[in-house]
Amino acid sequence: MAARAKSKKRPARVVSHHERDVLDYCEDVQAGAIVAGKLVKAAVERFLRDLKNGPSRGPMFDYHAANRAIDFVQLLKHSTGEFRGRPFRLEPWQKFIFWNLFGWKWAATGLRRFRESFLSMGRGNGKSPLAAAILNCLLFLDGEARAELVIAAVERDQARIVFRETCGQVKSNPTLKKRCDFWKNSLVYRSPASTVVPLGKEAESKDGMNLHGFVADEVHAWKEEHKETWSKLETAMGKRRQPLSVVITTAGSDRSELWMRLHKASAQVATGIVTDDAHFSLIYEVDAEDIQDKKGRLRDDFDEACFIKANPNLGVSVKADHLRRFNVRGKTDPVVRSDFLRYHLNTRVRDAQKVISPELWSKSNGDLPDLAKKTCHGGLDLGWRDDLASFYLCFPLDDRRFAMKGWSWLPKHGTRDVSEAPWGGWIASGHVFATDGSTTDVEAIQAHIESIRTRYSLATISGDPNNARAPLQYLANNLGIKTFEFDQTCRNYNEPVREFLKALAEGRILHGGDPVLTWAADNVVLKKNSAGLVMPDKSRSDEKIDPIVAAIMAFAGCLYLEGEQKSEYRIRSL
Repeated sequence: MAARAKSKKRPARVVSHHERDVLDYCEDVQAGAIVAGKLVKAAVERFLRDLKNGPSRGPMFDYHAANRAIDFVQLLKHSTGEFRGRPFRLEPWQKFIFWNLFGWKWAATGLRRFRESFLSMGRGNGKSPLAAAILNCLLFLDGEARAELVIAAVERDQARIVFRETCGQVKSNPTLKKRCDFWKNSLVYRSPASTVVPLGKEAESKDGMNLHGFVADEVHAWKEEHKETWSKLETAMGKRRQPLSVVITTAGSDRSELWMRLHKASAQVATGIVTDDAHFSLIYEVDAEDIQDKKGRLRDDFDEACFIKANPNLGVSVKADHLRRFNVRGKTDPVVRSDFLRYHLNTRVRDAQKVISPELWSKSNGDLPDLAKKTCHGGLDLGWRDDLASFYLCFPLDDRRFAMKGWSWLPKHGTRDVSEAPWGGWIASGHVFATDGSTTDVEAIQAHIESIRTRYSLATISGDPNNARAPLQYLANNLGIKTFEFDQTCRNYNEPVREFLKALAEGRILHGGDPVLTWAADNVVLKKNSAGLVMPDKSRSDEKIDPIVAAIMAFAGCLYLEGEQKSEYRIRSL
């Protein structure tokens, strides 16, 4: 009897625990067991669809390469924070990233499929260690001769954050450490002469780069002057066989032009609007319906169930109580709410967003008490010399309340027609004084301030030294009023603005429905510096904000000079 022929059927492929973690993650996202935003769901669906249909187009999945990348990363250790010294154990969502970036190949060449990646999530989710681990995979696993790897950011100090993580991971593994040299601004892998270098804006002058890969850190902060840097990075990878760019970022504002372009392109790839087999997209952000009502208005509060959409590491590196505190504070502080939306819920915000809504302003629309002889502090904003000028008083009351009372001046022949609405009505009601001439009548303002001293106990006056130094000196020298220069900087305004908004939300600012102040409050938008400090932005406000600026300077006098706030003294006496 003839022997039975051996079966030529290949043995079943062994599913690794990494693959199981990735597939379970995909299944949980699709089933809703893991709460995920639309763009994460789209990325998962794209991956599963490509597993099924990809080979017919050319992409194929290399399970060995994917497992190797994850195994390598988990040989490394964290180098900073609470996880310092612990093994880098990838969470399922992180494995999903490495599984895609290093598993997908082109069947025809065996080279890596993805050449670009866009990874976006809220702060605190470990973007820097993640980017460092990707760089180390490129450095040690690709076998690329003289590989040049760059970390680019707005400033080199920012790029050094990822650079230090990269070096720290290498140093945590004795075998890798002894093969490398570590310098202030370079990591050198000796045997193939490969390097990792942090760069700031000086990257735009690097014409000779031949990059195997780069990390672009926090591109939401990249501005117009960084376009050349981005162009140099993109075009420096043309000579490599399988280069990889990695963008890591949180959300930007409507002034983050590069971020908006990259985010839009990446979202279109994830959702299938645009087909790009070389681009990998994973964007963790809340959906519009999570933060807006049916009319498209921003909610006052956000459901905690949506936090994980922007924070895949929630419960690991991102603490729920931290997000919860920001959510609570955002109910009464529009600035905090804007920061929470952008940096923790990872959604775009308007850079010139109005912060005092009619609803917020109305919370403080109480009648003014009798203010005769009460102590108060003044704020003087002369603004443009042919337009509105304002002087406001802030009275500290009981129960941490404050009363605002003020006046504005307008030259009859300046830039505004004083007969038109609303100016004519405000002039008739005494809220605005029309003065002779085409420029601000400083003497009339000084005379008015002198007259109100008989009605109120005027303790101090603060003003912008750029346009009110002479009037302040006059008031100090001739009337004996204590005056202060209030420099128009974010550092000076940040605390008073935030406290003013908080007091408004709690109904502690009594403005009596002052129509001029109400109009100016509705015009206010804030600008923010690189340190996150804010101030009113006259250049981007729709209309004049001088009255509310004067009111905030007066309010600052109450905070700093009445002991309401224990703060660094930032307004200089004349």
